[in-house]
Amino acid sequence: MTPTRNQRSSFDTYLTKKFDKALTSEFKKAAVETAAECRRLLPLRSAGNPVRNEDLIAKAAKEYVEILNKKYMI
Repeated sequence: MTPTRNQRSSFDTYLTKKFDKALTSEFKKAAVETAAECRRLLPLRSAGNPVRNEDLIAKAAKEYVEILNKKYMI
């Protein structure tokens, strides 16, 4: 028995959604891991400066996730 066009379309849609979900999950994990690694590797700024590298990294990671959300409609 050969699958109908509608069955193939449904299966393609299912696979696309599964792929998107997996890709989204991997992007989010990568963003978190990258931010954590950057915080570990970059030294903190002097105590007299209120803007710390951790703050900048957190901001960059948040912006990265927002871009992913817009681009991939996460």
